[in-house]
Amino acid sequence: MLMLYKRNPFKLCLFLAFVFFTLKIIVYLYQQKYSSNFSETIYRIVTVNRFQCIFIGVIGAFLLHKKEPFFCRILSSRFTQFISWICFGCAIFNINLFPSVISQEIYSLFALSLILGPIVNGKRFFCANYSGLVFVGSISYGLYVYHPLVIFWISKIFTNVPSSPIGYFFTYVACAGTSLLVAFISYETIEKKFLKNKVSK
Repeated sequence: MLMLYKRNPFKLCLFLAFVFFTLKIIVYLYQQKYSSNFSETIYRIVTVNRFQCIFIGVIGAFLLHKKEPFFCRILSSRFTQFISWICFGCAIFNINLFPSVISQEIYSLFALSLILGPIVNGKRFFCANYSGLVFVGSISYGLYVYHPLVIFWISKIFTNVPSSPIGYFFTYVACAGTSLLVAFISYETIEKKFLKNKVSK
């Protein structure tokens, strides 16, 4: 695998995305048939960590770097970005448009359009160049890394919150606010130092 990475990292990413997605399908079919977990470790790798979704992003970055014509044309299409926003909007309101077993991968593809599409030729369906969104973007790595831990600890702390709309709203605000705070502290105290070293080199 190391040799494949040295020779062609793009093919390695394609291979790993295929492997993780195949494992996910196998685990899903096993659970549907036997109503039990195939393996807790494998289950977490393919459904919680979602490495196949990460590799979809890497593959998209490779194709963008190579300026693959068909990929760039689809990626930067206003229609594609419009559909992507519609699908994400439905997801926010818990409207499931796709089978759960492949929904994560589909949303990863839509995310490529929203993130990489404007880079291709500046076209965007929605302009996200606002100070608040730029701030969230700057601390997004910390949000990605820390928010599962924040959700876990808040679920342990808020055990007596009533199961009501107000209780859910309070819990969501606490999770979002704490995640933003922790990610901001991480960005200011840890990540900025690495970014400065990267720029200086």
